[in-house]
Amino acid sequence: MKFEKIKILYWSFWPILLLFVLGGYYFVPKVNDQSHLEVIPADVDAVILVNPIALFAAYERLLEDNPVALKEMESIKETGAEMDPSIGINPLKKVGIAHYKRNDEEQGFVVVVQLTNFKEFVKNANRRDNKPDPVNYADGKYILVEKDDQVFLKKGTIGILYQAQRGSVSKELAETLYHEFYENEKSLMQSEPSFLEAVNGKSQFSYWSINTSNLAENLNPHIAAINNLFNRKKVSLNIAENGLNTNGSMELKSESSIRIRDEEEVELIGNECFRFAASVDPDEFKGFFDIVLSEDKKYLISSWNGGVCASINGFKDVELKKVNITPSNDPLYPFNYDTVGVLSAGISNFAGKFENQFSYPFFTVACELDDVEGLKEQLAADSTITEVSGYYAYTLDNYFVKKKIPSGIFGNEIVLEPQRICFYFIDNSIVFSPELPEVDFVPQYATFHLKFDFQKFFETYTPKNMFDDLIMSQVSKYNFGAYEVNFKEIKDGHIFLEGNFNLTETKNHFIGFPLLINRLRSLASLPLL
Repeated sequence: MKFEKIKILYWSFWPILLLFVLGGYYFVPKVNDQSHLEVIPADVDAVILVNPIALFAAYERLLEDNPVALKEMESIKETGAEMDPSIGINPLKKVGIAHYKRNDEEQGFVVVVQLTNFKEFVKNANRRDNKPDPVNYADGKYILVEKDDQVFLKKGTIGILYQAQRGSVSKELAETLYHEFYENEKSLMQSEPSFLEAVNGKSQFSYWSINTSNLAENLNPHIAAINNLFNRKKVSLNIAENGLNTNGSMELKSESSIRIRDEEEVELIGNECFRFAASVDPDEFKGFFDIVLSEDKKYLISSWNGGVCASINGFKDVELKKVNITPSNDPLYPFNYDTVGVLSAGISNFAGKFENQFSYPFFTVACELDDVEGLKEQLAADSTITEVSGYYAYTLDNYFVKKKIPSGIFGNEIVLEPQRICFYFIDNSIVFSPELPEVDFVPQYATFHLKFDFQKFFETYTPKNMFDDLIMSQVSKYNFGAYEVNFKEIKDGHIFLEGNFNLTETKNHFIGFPLLINRLRSLASLPLL
């Protein structure tokens, strides 16, 4: 299973980072030369940059005032003695993690590092004992680890690790990666000034992407719609006294992509754990509603003025199924074929389908209309919509919810019920949800605002299986607060956003991240249920 293969990289990252910190690298002066990142070619659409020096300095400050946590972290080093502290990369140079897409069926992540020892880099990034020998190629070499869908490459002092997201690895792919990165005609640093700014910046973490990136689409159609408002995105993340601070500079697709409005307070209500509110260009944001509106129901938002609000209020242990095969450009995204020819609408990401692993979020979506009364008149002529006491509903053709119902002595029976979409009106807003609510949703609008409360998430989330329960029980032990993003200004075609991930007892949390990952490593060998 793909998820099992990519976990090697994830579970090894934090212990490697920890060894840097405990090894005393954090006090070394910052080095500005990041020329090794010039191997990232101009056609890459998304890159994460990790600045070890800035990150280690922040950890140093936290460790100085927390000897108990320092002792805990040292215990990881003692229990993980099999990992050599010399991990083979230069801690003074930034690490680049680029999204690589050869085609729709072959894509993955490329980690670019400045090497000190290629052998140690490979050893610590892949813990298998019997790995293939390096293959000399051109002016460098590569190692193909087919069992883990990994390729390690070296030319001079620049190392690359490729981890497949889709597809497998091969000799042909290894040689293609060598030419496209080490011998690129134009680098991303040369072609994108905003990426060069991120490379030269002092932030601990940076994320850069261009609109063509399909990472957002792989996560969720709602996220994809937000992504489409911007041409380029540059986000920095830094440790601060009150948690993690984020600063975003987003190049707007057009001047009207985001519309400034009088700010309203946006808050979570009841068991709500997430809320997004914005004022956008309706033409650029219609994809946000594709998951609830079929083509014949698009008239429901024909007078939409751009005010949009979305919420998560609980989670459902259900699977959404589509039983007829449709073209790949189906607007209801994402879908993946399974072995019996049924399309599964799960939460799709770099690890593949998750619909059998995690409960599905209960989304409520609202938008602000200019002509509510005119829409109500149109509803009277639509025979496919039912209405009871001011609440309306329709079904999505060919979409079904897979449910378990009691079936006498035979236990539970699996049935497919038509997926219904309910909607109702609150003042000048129309509100969509998969079920009628116990309490009507209260829309709130803003220029651009996002809030996620982790405590409410853990309180309302219902684990779907044992693996899910183990993960949540470990993560919830860390008393995370809320993540909130606020609008700052629009200037020179860019929107500037400020965010904060509020962590209760901040010092314990940042030092606790490696401890948490160390605990989760023990789950890496468990089968996904």
